Amino acid sequence: MLRILYVAPRYHTNQIPIAEGLINNGYYVRFLVMYKGVTENYEALKPDILKPTFKIKALYYMILKRKGKVYAENWMLRNYKPGYIQVLRYLINLKPDIVIIRERSRQSRIVYMCCKLLGINKVILYNQKPINVYEWKGKRFKELLSKFAFPQVRYSPVKYINLLSDSTQSYPSHENHHAYFAPFVQEANVLEGEKQYGTGGIIRVLDVGKYRNYKNHKILVEAVSLMKEKENFHVTIIGQVSNKDEQDYFDNLASMIKDKNLQDTFTLLKNIPYRQMVPLYKEHDIFVLPSKKEVASISVLEAMANGLCTISTDNNGTAFYVSEGNAGLTFDNNSAQDLANKLTYLVNNPESIRFYGGNAIKHIQDNCGFNNYLESLKHIVKTEFEYNL
Repeated sequence: MLRILYVAPRYHTNQIPIAEGLINNGYYVRFLVMYKGVTENYEALKPDILKPTFKIKALYYMILKRKGKVYAENWMLRNYKPGYIQVLRYLINLKPDIVIIRERSRQSRIVYMCCKLLGINKVILYNQKPINVYEWKGKRFKELLSKFAFPQVRYSPVKYINLLSDSTQSYPSHENHHAYFAPFVQEANVLEGEKQYGTGGIIRVLDVGKYRNYKNHKILVEAVSLMKEKENFHVTIIGQVSNKDEQDYFDNLASMIKDKNLQDTFTLLKNIPYRQMVPLYKEHDIFVLPSKKEVASISVLEAMANGLCTISTDNNGTAFYVSEGNAGLTFDNNSAQDLANKLTYLVNNPESIRFYGGNAIKHIQDNCGFNNYLESLKHIVKTEFEYNL
């Protein structure tokens, strides 16, 4: 049985359909991670935890006490460093055929170096930077360091990012024969023509994201406050609250909604388990991703898979799925008025919601199934390593 090892900070929900698909197709899959998240699902597999060195762990707890959970978590992502002996033992026991590491991090560097020591040469870098962008412009030293410390073969679920704030911008296409596109995996949960919109005469809007500042939920509240027509219109925000910082943001958001007298228009939910999200997506008509910046939001594809007309922030790696599929709209992430205008247009043109939602389902069916991902991965492995996956 061919063994595939993924190495990442955590077993993110966007990797669940990939792991399930590989396992169902007869592959042996393991995930080696730094920590476990709040809303993860372990039905397909339970990730293995890499313990940090004592020094890193001690520094983390000092920062946690002084700076709080969110700051400490971000610090750990940048500085996490497992012991070489621990990683070597794990790799020797597992004997992976393919190793896929997430980002150019200290964790990934150590795993890659251990792979080289053990003669494991089929190692692929997975990140979410657009494949048509030269990563090292003006960074010659980092490019040279990367060639030694990380694999040169990489794939990304992002083709390009096109910011509305500079719609004339053309990202440079760099001749990189070792960068490949492999889509996020989403299976459509409804069929074209099956989904009902505006049930009961109410248009329902959904926003999903951690209760943190960069998720920018407040711009959605501001946008709704600018809309003249709010009847038969409801917004649900679902997010993670796992620490004081997130609870503070949640409380401030609730206060903002109250101050604008929008309590009847908004519902705030916390910590919904992964498997309970599909029914919630199905209950809604429009999905909004309001984030200030998203490297590549999987919630956009989850919404499309459930037939929602999608409005994405322009500063998001997965916005191109919406554009290519003609599955919705994008808005200027700095403009509440622009978002208000897009919402108003859809509310006044409900047939557009149905049109975009139907396109979303078709795009997911045609481009984001597990077989699309598997064929991409097979192509990468065959092209780069002359190996049949």
